[in-house]
Amino acid sequence: MIDELRGRGAAVLLLLASAGCTSMDHRLDPQARWRSAESRRAHAMASVEVVTRLRSDYEAVALLARDGDLRARSFCRLAEIDSALGHHERALEDLERALLAGPSPETQRVVLLALGDILSRRLRDPDRARRTYQQIITEYPGTSEAELARWRLEDLGDGR
Repeated sequence: MIDELRGRGAAVLLLLASAGCTSMDHRLDPQARWRSAESRRAHAMASVEVVTRLRSDYEAVALLARDGDLRARSFCRLAEIDSALGHHERALEDLERALLAGPSPETQRVVLLALGDILSRRLRDPDRARRTYQQIITEYPGTSEAELARWRLEDLGDGR
């Protein structure tokens, strides 16, 4: 019984530590908890502002640039932001737009690999992911992206 309680106590302390509590006193002091939450909130809001500005800048480049590769790289950055925010369908659209923008072969390989990763890991569409990875291997043999695509295909299995 005592060992069981000790185990629970360790689990509670672990949960408190992961929630940002460094001591039991901190958890029980509402004012300290409030100050801590307000500090984290201020940092989060500043981060949201930075991400919003980044998104705006990349959207402007994607719309205004005449250089297809620069436009494609901007769409790729937008996809990274969208994916990080959990907007995987929007990230997929960004990557598809990147491919239509006229990317260089180097950028196209990166975009295709990111597309395959979104399809396999986030949207759970292994068939489309396989086709995308196979496209990289076929069109860009001997590149690091083709090697990564081979590994990703192995991870997906044969799909049968």
